[in-house]
Amino acid sequence: MEIFLRRKYITGIQFSFLILLLAQSFRSSAQTELPATINSTLKGRVLDALTKEPLTGAVINIAGTTHSVAADQDGRFSFATGQKFPYTLIISFIGYEKQEITANGSPVEILLKTATKQLNDVVVVGYSTQTRKSLTSAVSTITVDEVKDKPVATFEQQLQGKAAGLQISASTGVPGDGMFIRVRGTTSINAGNDPLYVVDGVYINSGSLQTITTQGQASNPLSDINPNDIASITVLKDAAATAIYGARAANGVILITTKRGKLNTAPKVSLNTYFGASWAPKLWDLVTGPQHAELVNEMYRNSLANATATGNTAAINTYRYQPFRALTDNPTALPA
Repeated sequence: MEIFLRRKYITGIQFSFLILLLAQSFRSSAQTELPATINSTLKGRVLDALTKEPLTGAVINIAGTTHSVAADQDGRFSFATGQKFPYTLIISFIGYEKQEITANGSPVEILLKTATKQLNDVVVVGYSTQTRKSLTSAVSTITVDEVKDKPVATFEQQLQGKAAGLQISASTGVPGDGMFIRVRGTTSINAGNDPLYVVDGVYINSGSLQTITTQGQASNPLSDINPNDIASITVLKDAAATAIYGARAANGVILITTKRGKLNTAPKVSLNTYFGASWAPKLWDLVTGPQHAELVNEMYRNSLANATATGNTAAINTYRYQPFRALTDNPTALPA
């Protein structure tokens, strides 16, 4: 009997020890991270197509993924990825045209062309025009091709997210109300901070020119400008604008150039239509006419009782007759 109990006791200890070993094994395997799968390693170099100089800081991205690297000071780059050859590379660099190539293997040599079109663009600055490569001031230009697909009601909405340093937001939701526009932030506490608007060389007052208001908001004259009539918008953001327009340009200048006819060009007619609808997510539960009358009369009865208890003669005269009552209750007084 003693031998049987001892053998049973030893078997239980062995079984418990085996369970602990299995649990520790499962825990170790769960904490072990699987190594990332690397299917290809790509190396290459980004150079100027004309001078063959390295382009430091050029960004190389694999299309459809978040894998991207930047070229070093020699224009070289390398990265390991789980993508398999071939895949498409997107290369971009400031002042150069964005390029897409197909990488079939490593290494690759990428030649970027200078974006000469951007440097030769004509920019309207004040009373003259200059090419972008000759500009020394902070200027942003938005052309009609950049905003033609945006279904907006005013040109201010076209500028949202299109110019660096330009803060645009809607102050209210009233149609025709002006937008909140700041060029490089707020510059004054007491004076105005709105930029100067110039349309085809004519100053435009951004304040209200009407005495009739809508829901307490004055109509904005700038909302009368049709966005489809605008050819380009130029934003002058630095102090150089004050040399042309004076102190009124201290908060920046927004130059608007409208479309005009061209010599030996046939007339062109275009039509754009948009449709939109909106619904309130929740409507308030309103009382009916009889319910409203009963609530007002109840307020008058309670106020009259309180005035009578305190002896307030003026309040008693005010709340003596309920607004919604039969004509026989007080024939000589009209309902309030």
